[in-house]
Amino acid sequence: MATRRDSVELFRSTHVQVIVSILLVALIVAARLLPHAANFTPVAAVGLFAGVYLRKNWAPFLPLLGLLISDLFIGGYGVCGMVIVYGSFALTFLIGRIMARGGLFKKRGQLGRKLPSVIGGSLAGAVLFFLITNNIFLYTPALYSHDLSGMIASYVAGIPFFRWQVVGDLFYCGMLFGAYELATSWVAKRSPKQIEVR
Repeated sequence: MATRRDSVELFRSTHVQVIVSILLVALIVAARLLPHAANFTPVAAVGLFAGVYLRKNWAPFLPLLGLLISDLFIGGYGVCGMVIVYGSFALTFLIGRIMARGGLFKKRGQLGRKLPSVIGGSLAGAVLFFLITNNIFLYTPALYSHDLSGMIASYVAGIPFFRWQVVGDLFYCGMLFGAYELATSWVAKRSPKQIEVR
């Protein structure tokens, strides 16, 4: 039976990472183009997943590429808004990198230890996105007045979108991280190679 170390190396091959990257971008595009609740998308989850598991140079750009391709069909908002939205989602990749520190996600199994980290990373990404994208002082002109009352009104108006983003991020994080755990377990069981764990 394959060891934990063996299964991780098999899943991190360049060939597999290319396939996974294409699938992640396709997931974002499909989810955004199909009918869905506002902000219920896998963009942030892809950023977290890429930050934790993917090590290629293109990994940080996967959520942004998915956004860009789908925005070409959806159309939508000005350059300033795109910079704010894209920048906010780029932070989820950095959160994923922080989650990956310590080597917990290099080990197969240990779901009890990984789950709080995934939930915490997902919630952190959603909160940052909410705080940044609803900050009226980043927009000129803004829909709300540049004062405390305008700021409060902006954040209150964003609460319904924030609610769906939290639900969507948790759902897609569960799907992506869960699929990874299942895949590594499947590869480990099928691999005839045995390597001593150090």
